[in-house]
Amino acid sequence: MLPVQSWVDSFHTGYNLDSIAAYEQLTADTSFHACLEKGAKYYLDTFFEQDGTPKYYNLKTYPIDIHCPAQLPITLSRLGIYDENKELATKVLTWAITHMQDKKGYFYYQLKTGINSRISYMRWSNAFMLCALSYTLLYE
Repeated sequence: MLPVQSWVDSFHTGYNLDSIAAYEQLTADTSFHACLEKGAKYYLDTFFEQDGTPKYYNLKTYPIDIHCPAQLPITLSRLGIYDENKELATKVLTWAITHMQDKKGYFYYQLKTGINSRISYMRWSNAFMLCALSYTLLYE
């Protein structure tokens, strides 16, 4: 890994957990299960604040990309731990709707300190967040 690629962020951590879980489910190889559980604990303990604010990086919050809150319900579902983390998912998604959804209904791409990117990207922000919200319906 190059030094420029040495950060740890929330949604890529979620993607990686999803990939390990998919591998485990599709191959029945559970040799990485302890790593998956450790990674899931790190993800949940590191990237979400008590009030539901999703953090971008492990060491700092901003910028908050729409993928930060949106990845959570997808990862929880893939790992089979949505029900036990439903309160966190609700807090995070409520935070995202409150802070990252425009009055017109679309979701912002990114919140930064000072200047926000309120661009409505169909695939990047809206489709991904709507996908995330659809996961919540599976657990109602």
